[in-house]
Amino acid sequence: MPWNPESLPRAQERTFVVTGTTAGIGYFASEQLAGTGAHVVIAARSAAKPQSAQASIREQHPAASLASTLMDLSSLASVARAAEELSTLPRIDGIVLNGGAMAFSSSATTADGLPMLLGTHVIANVVLIAQLLPTLVASAERHGTTPRIVHTSTGYVERFGRPVGDIRRVPRIGIAAYTKAKTVTEIFAFELDRRLRAARLPVASIVTRPVWASMPRRRTAPASAM
Repeated sequence: MPWNPESLPRAQERTFVVTGTTAGIGYFASEQLAGTGAHVVIAARSAAKPQSAQASIREQHPAASLASTLMDLSSLASVARAAEELSTLPRIDGIVLNGGAMAFSSSATTADGLPMLLGTHVIANVVLIAQLLPTLVASAERHGTTPRIVHTSTGYVERFGRPVGDIRRVPRIGIAAYTKAKTVTEIFAFELDRRLRAARLPVASIVTRPVWASMPRRRTAPASAM
């Protein structure tokens, strides 16, 4: 890489949206982005948790530029409302799609009757990106940048690949169900990338497979944000 992940390049005036930001990977991504001077929008399903996350981020970066929006990934209506709100932002330079329920029960469903893992890790993101793509393209054209859609997957996809012929069928073993949902996540991400390239749109669709071992050792996610 042309830059050091231990010392990220400055990103003043840029705006990033992160889902699933009140704990774990999403929280640390938000904290690191805030440290670059970027404006970070925290998307979460409750009004209280983003406030705790923002307070924790400002302990590390007092001048952090932060905002929040309510987005319940288990409700497509909530996702659509959040997307409408986000589309009014002056610019969006990146979206980190990290959120998603960790309900492994095969009987768990979203408000729309979808399997919980599929609905929150995949379908909600499809709806979100479908609504925000014009904003991403407009940002790219206005500022000469390449906004990124970052899909958070898992190394389990490579190690324990699952068949996805019937995406609504939920494996009975929790980790298998999670791996299947993330496999569909990657299919969506790579197909989106193919279509963006074919249409010559200045937006990138990227898959990342983060692991906890890559987290900074100097601290843990704040209990107040969990």
